[in-house]
Amino acid sequence: QFSKLILIPSESITPAPVRMALGSPLTSLYAEGYPAGPMTRDTPELLADVDWQLARFRRYGDRRYYRGNEFTNVLESLAQRRCASLFANDRIQADDLRVNVQALSGAAANNAVYEALLEPDDTIMGLSLAHGGHLSHGAVVNRSGRRFRTASYTIPDVTAQLDYTNIMEIARREKPRIIVAGYTSYPWAPDWDRFREIADEVNAYLLADISHPAGLVAAGEYPSPVGIADIVTFTTHKTLFGPRAAAILSHKRSVMRRVDRSVFPGEQGGPHLNKIGAMAVAFEIASTDTFRATQRQIVANAAALAEALKKNNVGLAYGGTNTHLLVIDLKRSGATGDLRGEPAVRMLDAIGIVANRNSLPGDIGFAAPTGVRIGTPWLTQRGFGPAEMKDLANILAQSFQSMTGVTFPGRRSDRFRGRIHFPSFRKLQKDVLALAEHGHAEHIPTSSNQKPSAVIELRGRRVLAFADEVSDQQVRDMQPGDVVHVGISEPDSNVRSALLVRPTDNNLPRDRRLYVVLDPAASQDMAAWFRSISDGYALLDIDEPSRKIVGPVVVTETTHTVGAVCAVFLTSTDADLLGKSSGTTRVQLGEHSALLVRDGAAAALLYDQDDAVAVTTMLENRSITSASLPEPPDPDLNQPFFLGRTQRLPSNRPDEQPKFDWTEEPTKPLKQTPLESIHRDQLNARMVPFAGWNMPVYYRGIAEEHAAVRQAAGLFDVGHMGVFSIEGPKASEFLDLVTTANASRLGVGRSAYTYLLDATGHTLDDLIIYRLQTEHYLAVVNASNTDKDWAWLTGVNEQRHSIEPNDPWAKSTAVVTLRNLKDDVEVDRRRLDLALQGPESRKVLQRLAHDEATKQIIRRMRSFDVGTVNLDGTDLEIARTGYTGEKVGYELFVHPEAAADLWTKILQAGDDLGVKPAGLGARDSTRTEAGLPLYGHELAGPLDLSPGDAGFGSFVKMYKPFFIGRSGFYIREKSRKSRIVRFRITDDRAPIARQGDPVVDQRGTWIGTVTSSALDIHENQIGMAHIALRASEESSALYIYAGVSARRTTAPIAPQDLQEGTRIPVPSNATVISRFP
Repeated sequence: QFSKLILIPSESITPAPVRMALGSPLTSLYAEGYPAGPMTRDTPELLADVDWQLARFRRYGDRRYYRGNEFTNVLESLAQRRCASLFANDRIQADDLRVNVQALSGAAANNAVYEALLEPDDTIMGLSLAHGGHLSHGAVVNRSGRRFRTASYTIPDVTAQLDYTNIMEIARREKPRIIVAGYTSYPWAPDWDRFREIADEVNAYLLADISHPAGLVAAGEYPSPVGIADIVTFTTHKTLFGPRAAAILSHKRSVMRRVDRSVFPGEQGGPHLNKIGAMAVAFEIASTDTFRATQRQIVANAAALAEALKKNNVGLAYGGTNTHLLVIDLKRSGATGDLRGEPAVRMLDAIGIVANRNSLPGDIGFAAPTGVRIGTPWLTQRGFGPAEMKDLANILAQSFQSMTGVTFPGRRSDRFRGRIHFPSFRKLQKDVLALAEHGHAEHIPTSSNQKPSAVIELRGRRVLAFADEVSDQQVRDMQPGDVVHVGISEPDSNVRSALLVRPTDNNLPRDRRLYVVLDPAASQDMAAWFRSISDGYALLDIDEPSRKIVGPVVVTETTHTVGAVCAVFLTSTDADLLGKSSGTTRVQLGEHSALLVRDGAAAALLYDQDDAVAVTTMLENRSITSASLPEPPDPDLNQPFFLGRTQRLPSNRPDEQPKFDWTEEPTKPLKQTPLESIHRDQLNARMVPFAGWNMPVYYRGIAEEHAAVRQAAGLFDVGHMGVFSIEGPKASEFLDLVTTANASRLGVGRSAYTYLLDATGHTLDDLIIYRLQTEHYLAVVNASNTDKDWAWLTGVNEQRHSIEPNDPWAKSTAVVTLRNLKDDVEVDRRRLDLALQGPESRKVLQRLAHDEATKQIIRRMRSFDVGTVNLDGTDLEIARTGYTGEKVGYELFVHPEAAADLWTKILQAGDDLGVKPAGLGARDSTRTEAGLPLYGHELAGPLDLSPGDAGFGSFVKMYKPFFIGRSGFYIREKSRKSRIVRFRITDDRAPIARQGDPVVDQRGTWIGTVTSSALDIHENQIGMAHIALRASEESSALYIYAGVSARRTTAPIAPQDLQEGTRIPVPSNATVISRFP
């Protein structure tokens, strides 16, 4: 609280006397109910006559449900009286105000008012949450908006001020029972008389919520609603500098009687007496001249800050302020890209400025607001004035100008992150610390006189991966006791020489540690660089700001730890005197122990800070002097990524790696799954060639099988799909390289949908990877791509293919064991895929489980879980995945020799539930209905579509610093102007749309092409099309020339050349529907 600049407008520094009351023995008492009525109307002088109060209490009692509250009655009455005196004004005397100080918070106070004065069907009318209102003013996410009707008024864009004429019109139309005035992020004071006029017009109560400006009101720096509003609520922990509590007051006794009953027993039980005591203290402090002067300065500081921000070209929502708060509009802040409130305030916090995100008018939802709310109470309490506000505005402006908004696609909506230019970030941190020292504080931390350390400790589960990506050598495989000499790129592209040391006492994954030994003069800035990288805020690549390094890790400068580690660098000759081998060697120097860390000619001696004098003396006695680290070694350019790699590529290029070039082999005899005879002979399936396999397209009809999947369950033979195994210590690293997923973050027993891209960013396939064990994954790929995918993966594994255009150095440094589990040579490891999809599928599988433990495994599986079970004697892997869009569905990876038996048992177990065999026709119709892409249609194919085109860009983890195809995909995404949409054809007699059918808009302009079409469960024709972004909004009208791609077409005929009997294609009407159901 000393080293940061706290700008939260709803926070303030609670004075020490208030904190003392909060920590008093009052916290131990229970006091449901209220003091006696007469006592609550006594003057402070009469309340101070404790003997009289006790005598009256003993004779007449009180309204409490607990005894032992003689003194708490006096305390609560004193708090009420002090509050009334504080807020009395020319309109209302203290004797005419009734106060409740028991509400636990501002929201609880407001809800107590509603419960007291409203019926469930009544309407609350308050300022929209997005425009500066509060959750408890009728927001639908709050109880107030769920229990009562809501009518919101807003702030017009043109004036950015309350429009009382419009508010009157809304009130007349909506007939609210209560109108709420008072705001949480609207920075201008309201006109209470105008609100009174509006409330009277519609016979409504007027509730003034002054939670934010209560201290300003008490000091006369904000218009008072007391005596105008029917009821006033406020919290005491914002500008009043009190405890976290709330009060309710009114000059109408009948209203307050109802409110008192609503607070207790309606809303809560016993009050927090320690808070009430602290409120009494706070109200007394608020009556002082010092408090009033502070409130005046709060307003003056806010005005000065607003003016200085405007001069720095930082846009303010609502045009400015005349209160204690203001809201920055990030759209006009000078930031690069689409910067949103949450990443902005996170980066500000890392700089040392504490603020909060805030929604602004026009924001869609509240998850990604474009505002930052700031206020001046805290800094004013620390003694800051207009001069400091000017400096603060400069820092804020520079902060926003250094930030870049980064947008990642999500399945339902975009996700927003942020990056910041590190040199600017580091300077801003220092500027904040310097400005913070201008203010006074109760507790000022003592500064450390320790010299900068030569050792930085990195700690965390992924610390080796972090070090691998920030240094220029391969260090992921470092074992305890290893030492590696590396170069680390600094923000200015300078390469810093360092030793990475993995301690020998380091085996627990979460506590995995590395020491970075480097020049002490660079350690503080390097530690800050590491922290910023770990936090994910550092802008690593201005051209591709989405990149970030693996993390997080704990970064500690060892001078800040007990038993801190120091270092002295040695020449190789001097190091030979202590130990010749690379790695770590324990060295005894007299009574003291030190650790020699060495990688060839680079060496250092590490020792405890407490032993510094003795170790230095011992070294001098041996004529060993301090040296510098040698220049870093040549970088390992086989690594496809490390920080600063691009700047270190040499001009002499090696020969290019061969590009991956795949040509489909000539037609082969159709393959058969082990279930071929069951499909053909027992189930009379209609068999068709598909992807080189003879597969069932349907059994009794696609529509019937589609319905079974949606209503019961469908059992699919997907034995044509490719199944690969990826094994070895580097399995995760390999999959991080070749897929767009973050395989390393995938837990054992989890799976992920992902993509294979070629070196240029074009789609090779989509697949699901399953992590069975720490070093063992399964991958299921499309049948039509199995041979191609196998050739690609084995080629990358053997370093036979180029993995990055124009970068012949880059290779896969992760060697794994790859197995094709459809190959007979794998014998017992072979696997075949069956899919059971639909709401009854869980029940069917549980019927085949012979023990309760297996049933529990099946019951508890979440989407994308995978595990091993035994079903009726058959061992297999089971995954909660599928390709039908069903919420409940499973894929079963079974040995081919057990597949037929399992197939039959599943159908028998589910017969009474309506489970049916389902063919590829129903698989295609259900996936089309669900909006899932098919390779060759919504992915790759004749249109060369990417995951971004398909609406699945969120499965391409662009925050990874490198994966094969990343650069090419990024370039394509930046220029993409079309996307896949789902559509529904509304013409009952329309022909079936086919892949390749053209789509036009209402003007007849070509906008895209159909990629898939099918009938949904209601036998409506739905499909997907790749169309221009401008026409892709939901509910947009489309016109599809259904079926024309499958028919021979004649040359176009001009309308004036039409003759009797001439036929021309007529488009079918269609509508864009939600991308996913």
